[in-house]
Amino acid sequence: SKVVLSAVFINLLAIASPIFTMNVYDRILPNKAISTLWVLALGIGAAILFDLLLKTARASLIDYAGRKADLRISYLLFEKVLNSSLSARPGSTGEYANRVTQYEFVREFFTSNTISVFIDTMFVFVFLAVIYAIGGWLVIIPALAFVISVIVGLITQRRIGKRVAASMNEASQRQALLVESISTLETIKSLRAEAYLLRKWGEHSKNAANTSEKIKELSAAAGNITGAIQQFVTVALVVAGAYAFSEGQVSTGAIIGTVML
Repeated sequence: SKVVLSAVFINLLAIASPIFTMNVYDRILPNKAISTLWVLALGIGAAILFDLLLKTARASLIDYAGRKADLRISYLLFEKVLNSSLSARPGSTGEYANRVTQYEFVREFFTSNTISVFIDTMFVFVFLAVIYAIGGWLVIIPALAFVISVIVGLITQRRIGKRVAASMNEASQRQALLVESISTLETIKSLRAEAYLLRKWGEHSKNAANTSEKIKELSAAAGNITGAIQQFVTVALVVAGAYAFSEGQVSTGAIIGTVML
């Protein structure tokens, strides 16, 4: 709950800077109200410092939650291993050991910024509401970009998910081969099976490397597409804002604030 609360305040404070800039261009500069400028600057400075403290506190809270989750999950996992029946275990010791170590994926949810990222995503609608309040119909542009970004993210996530599952399976096979080879090393030497096992290891390593490369390519492509969308949004907002300004629908500060948001 503390992580959620800090994320909420961090997102609310993120609105302060665009609002400050908008007021400077629309009210401070036309009226040459320098004294008011300093008051607003001190206020935004305090907001930035508070934002820094909140982000530091959020990082500490996430780390603390991660440590607690790590201890709890590792204890429950080892307890499950000790109490499991022999018939429920896989035939390969290496594969079983690799499955046990994959609890790191669960722990990563708590130790990473997954929760904060989810909250930040939900706050997109708040930012869109603020953009609508200061920029009117200009909100259509970032809203459309958000929908496109979500579609790109879902497609990429689905494709990456399949390859992550394949990667985990390949890791299990490699771990199984490694553990079994170490435990039966004398038998392998007596049968002169080194070449066969080396070939199997090479195949597993090649498959794992190919899958990892595909995952990185998909992640990079999604990031590049998202970055391009952001750039197009900036250009589109400036162009559309210029037309809206010529019609007297928005101010210069509103255009700048909308772009910053």
